[in-house]
Amino acid sequence: MIRKLTIKNFFSVKEEVVLDLSVAKNATDPDGRFARPIPTASERLPKVIVLFGANASGKTNVLRAFTFLFDFARNSATWPPEALIPFLPFDTAESDSPITRLTIEVDGVLFPDEQQRKIYTYDLAVDSARRIVVSESLRYIPERKSRWLFQREGSAIEAGSDFDLSRQDPVRQKVRNN
Repeated sequence: MIRKLTIKNFFSVKEEVVLDLSVAKNATDPDGRFARPIPTASERLPKVIVLFGANASGKTNVLRAFTFLFDFARNSATWPPEALIPFLPFDTAESDSPITRLTIEVDGVLFPDEQQRKIYTYDLAVDSARRIVVSESLRYIPERKSRWLFQREGSAIEAGSDFDLSRQDPVRQKVRNN
């Protein structure tokens, strides 16, 4: 389930915007509209999400952020090395930061032998002007403390102890700017 989305400098979103889907602890649920995807956690999440607002208020760009992150994580390795990362930053000459940052927090099962859902956080920072990846990481919470599976600065990638990627793995040489 999607838990949280953070967007900064992406299409019409200039300043950081956080869409936190957790439900307040005191919210009643007589119709069973909330789920507790991790049974041992106290957090509840809505089973259905609806975005509504005035025309041109940014609803479509929230959906674009979801689809962009999915497409980047799934398909960017197949893009030509010279391909630009396909998005538009907030269009302003006085931008204080050329970095576009998207972070998504989800829960689910990543590894086949997992017995319980875990919380995963994927973070992507892109230099909007040069259209290259500045940093990228995937963290998760196996117990109570967050651990990283991998983190990347430019093309240098480090793997956590739970991610089987040795220092000599040839995959490391395939990491590109896009």
